[in-house]
Amino acid sequence: MEQIWLDIEHQADESVRSQKIRIFAELQRRIEAEGSSRKHYVISPNNDAPYADYCAAMNRLITDAGRDYFPQVESQRLYGDVRVMLTIDANGKVLGVKLAQSSGKETLDRKAIEIIQSVRGAPFSAPMLKSADQIVFLARLRFLHEESPGSASRAGGS
Repeated sequence: MEQIWLDIEHQADESVRSQKIRIFAELQRRIEAEGSSRKHYVISPNNDAPYADYCAAMNRLITDAGRDYFPQVESQRLYGDVRVMLTIDANGKVLGVKLAQSSGKETLDRKAIEIIQSVRGAPFSAPMLKSADQIVFLARLRFLHEESPGSASRAGGS
């Protein structure tokens, strides 16, 4: 199985960088264990090539979905930061979502995963199809409460 490890996001925080490296290593181990003949690329959205543009577009779709379906329980908004590993097929369908870093709130984590699973991206471009059947990347969904009076809460990604 062919894999390319592209640059992990440059992190000043060494603990975050180490966590991402562990997550990517775990993904690689699982993909190899599957013995799949599919071509998987594990990528970071900060890289060049068509993958960076695709990941940026997917992150925008995820952010928009988070804003449109802000997680709530009994009319109370849930706030926090959730990181997930996404597997997306060549048709833009989200095949899998694995929690990479919990918000610390099980309900928010579950609702964030549901939001992400509802997103559908564009089909892969021709250059992407030449080298991958699926891509795997780290996405972040942040549900923030604006501190200033009169401002609305917002969801964001990165």
